[in-house]
Amino acid sequence: MTGDRIGLAEQVALTAADRDGNHWRNGLLVDLMKIVIEAALEAELAVHLGHANHAPERVGGNARNGSRRKTVHTAFGGVTIDAPRDRWGTFQPVTVGKWQRRVNGIDQLVVPLAALGGDPKEGVALLSRVYGPAASLGLTRLIVSEIDRRTMPWHSRRLDPAHRAILLDRVVIRSRDGRVAATPVQTAVGLRAAGGCELLTLYAGRDPASRESWDAILADLRRRGLGDVDAVLCDPGADVTGAIADVWPDAVVCLRGPLAGQPCGSGSVAGDQLGRRGDDIGLSARA
Repeated sequence: MTGDRIGLAEQVALTAADRDGNHWRNGLLVDLMKIVIEAALEAELAVHLGHANHAPERVGGNARNGSRRKTVHTAFGGVTIDAPRDRWGTFQPVTVGKWQRRVNGIDQLVVPLAALGGDPKEGVALLSRVYGPAASLGLTRLIVSEIDRRTMPWHSRRLDPAHRAILLDRVVIRSRDGRVAATPVQTAVGLRAAGGCELLTLYAGRDPASRESWDAILADLRRRGLGDVDAVLCDPGADVTGAIADVWPDAVVCLRGPLAGQPCGSGSVAGDQLGRRGDDIGLSARA
């Protein structure tokens, strides 16, 4: 164990101490937020026009007419999107209104909707709470399908080997009464020695906290470019620490103890318990 690895492990612990207040507000979700919002808008437009993108257009009928770039306000900051338009100007999206800047609530569902291995039925159920009873089952299914298609390149992208440390965490979507509304999502955030961080992966398998799941998640990170990691911060647990030892045997494992005055394993808010248009869904971490 070298001094550099120990020093970086200490840096990881200090960085994590600020995680609860700012973890998801430091731009980690910007890329996925853009993908999810644009996917939802494209699905809405496909339903409005009656045909998917690149499908043969009806002669004399309405059709796509490019896109308009605008910055929208989300629960995690501003995001610049390319909003699709139609030729007749009759498209009135719900995700982000034509003349609006505020997203309808799908921004709070980015983590479970974009996670690899998520249940499509669960995604449809979450979207129905955001889009309301007016949204057809066909629309919500199409949004889930379009999100899956557009996020695949993000999940398979090569990772910067400059990420020398990793923060492993779990995100849970809860309703305001405290009930779990979706499968917990395992997350990995990379930390560069020179500063800066990046969301590396989101995974929501059947049993995302199992040893098998952690083995698959960490092996995938190594395959995508993280061949050597100096330090990993995670909650105590034989499954995750065993997987770390298998994939990065030389890494310093930093187990969470009391963090910001909270005992290890207590639920801590990573995003405000926000809700709009009657939505009662909020994002929380390590719940």
